[in-house]
Amino acid sequence: MASNDLIQMIPDMGAMLVRPVGSNRNQQPESNDHWYKAPNLVEGFCNQIKQVGHIVRRDEKLDRNFRSMLNLVSTIIWLA
Repeated sequence: MASNDLIQMIPDMGAMLVRPVGSNRNQQPESNDHWYKAPNLVEGFCNQIKQVGHIVRRDEKLDRNFRSMLNLVSTIIWLA
């Protein structure tokens, strides 16, 4: 199957082309840059969470305390 056929088949299935195709194509299909960048944002956030030892080691014994610590760290990362 040629790559042009695959790129054409994606919208026909009702899916969205997320990853942009190469710039050397004559016809550029539409792609969604926001969805393409989203996984990197999530991965970066998870890497920042891992820097906090309490979260990684799960020092809090109760679920509500762990959730509270996770909310606190997430808020600090969001505000930074």
